[in-house]
This record gives sequence, structure tokens and C-alpha cells, in this order.
Amino acid sequence: MGQAIQFTTPSDHYDFRKEKGCCILWCTDARFTPALDKFVAERGYMRYDLIRIAGGANVLATPEGDGARFVIGQFGALHNLHHFDSIILMMHQDCGACGGSKAFGDDCARELQDLNLRLSTACKAVRDSLPSIKVETVLVTFKEIISIPQPVL
Repeated sequence: MGQAIQFTTPSDHYDFRKEKGCCILWCTDARFTPALDKFVAERGYMRYDLIRIAGGANVLATPEGDGARFVIGQFGALHNLHHFDSIILMMHQDCGACGGSKAFGDDCARELQDLNLRLSTACKAVRDSLPSIKVETVLVTFKEIISIPQPVL
């Protein structure tokens, strides 16, 4: 066996009915990890469930795909374990899973409009599958974290 690294963590499962928390779907792009950390701190979450995959919420922009079905299943499983009342769908500027900024001719406004459309589609997919859970969409640029209201249809 290799070298062990010692640490201590609580053994009890957490329950978001007793403490503030949520489930976040986020991208693997490490450039934006500081933005996630800031977002979580600003919201006051001590704990949260994090699903981290390439493209983040973009996987739900094609709701009939295998990736979307997998993520929706993960939301359900995590909700059954931790009882969160909200899901936060996040995407970021220059996401390689969406072609990066170059795919939009480095036109920031066009790129952000496209990402917002993807977030809107993702939000609808989650609401259709898990109607009792609140869904929030968040777009991260190189300069800011923007909460984007989505209409409830």
C-alpha cells in the first residue's frame, strides 16, 4: 500500500433540511474554480453537492442525451440523500465544451447570449424532470458572476 495522507472529516451525512445548501452543476475548467469558491462563499453555503463535468450545465442543453439523463439521475439521487431544495446550473465564458470564445468570433455579447440560451434550455430540462426543486442559472465571465433569472413557464 502507498503512503497515506491523514485527515479527519465528519462521518454523519448532512441534510439540507437542517442547514443551508444546494446542488451545483459546474464545469471542470480550473480557471474558474476561484469563481465557484467566491460564489459559494457569497451564498453562505457551508456544504453543497457538486457535480463537475466538462461543460457544466451544457450537458442539459440537449435534454434527450445520455449525459443529460445521467445528470438528472444524479440530481435525483443526491436529493434523496441530502434533501436540497435548489439546483444551481452554471456555465462560463470561453467554455471548450461550447467551442470556446473563438466559436463566436471572440464576440463576447454573442457568446454570452448563446450560453444564456443553453442555460435556459438546461433549466427547463431540470424543471420538467424535478418540478418540486428550485432551479437557478448562473453565468460566469472572466470578470463577474451573473445570476440569470429564468421565467417559470
